[in-house]
Amino acid sequence: MRAEITVFVLIIAFGFVTKAQVFDVTLTPRCAEVELMAKLKAEKLDGQWYEISRSPNPWERGNCIQVRHWLENGTKWWMHWEQLIPGFDKQGREVAGRDSYDQAYSIGTPQNVIANISMQFIWPRVFLPLPFYILSTDYENYYLAYSCFPYFFNEGPLKGIPFLAESAWIMSRKRSMDIGLYFVLKNKLEENGINVSVMEISKHSNCNYEMHRDNSPTVQTDSPKKST
Repeated sequence: MRAEITVFVLIIAFGFVTKAQVFDVTLTPRCAEVELMAKLKAEKLDGQWYEISRSPNPWERGNCIQVRHWLENGTKWWMHWEQLIPGFDKQGREVAGRDSYDQAYSIGTPQNVIANISMQFIWPRVFLPLPFYILSTDYENYYLAYSCFPYFFNEGPLKGIPFLAESAWIMSRKRSMDIGLYFVLKNKLEENGINVSVMEISKHSNCNYEMHRDNSPTVQTDSPKKST
């Protein structure tokens, strides 16, 4: 922990442009100057997507991460996000069948161009709107997304010091992706100045969502579900 904090003291004191990962979040002294998707057709992103790779962040702690998008009235872009958080034994090993279910809904408001979306989680937890950029997609196989926003620690020696939290995602219509395509997409992120060295491969095995949805207390009948 001390070494990680020292890294950030150096970044603050000397203005280093390198990026580092601490506390399960990727922090950076400045956001990447990304190139947004031109003439994005948001309605073609409707449907199910699966997370292939992501930057570390405080919210995504599980496996089998997936999202469903839909466009409402041409102006509201919905996201239903789900993950299965693994259970562990006393030795810290994952145990099949002990997963817990987590979900959230967010709604996006396009800004100027549809590829620059202000996303706000509204259920079951409410957060301030955050930027969500679509960098590239072919609609049928993948999309690349990026976000960068102010981040404050609530406790510890860095409490109250402002940083920028950076996240990137590689999403797929399937739970797996051709390795060649994966590296092409990762290179696209790197060409946009995004730190890909910290990105993690998402796990997609034993993704039994139906069992967990039925047993989860977080599932409510008044959640804004879209019929499939």
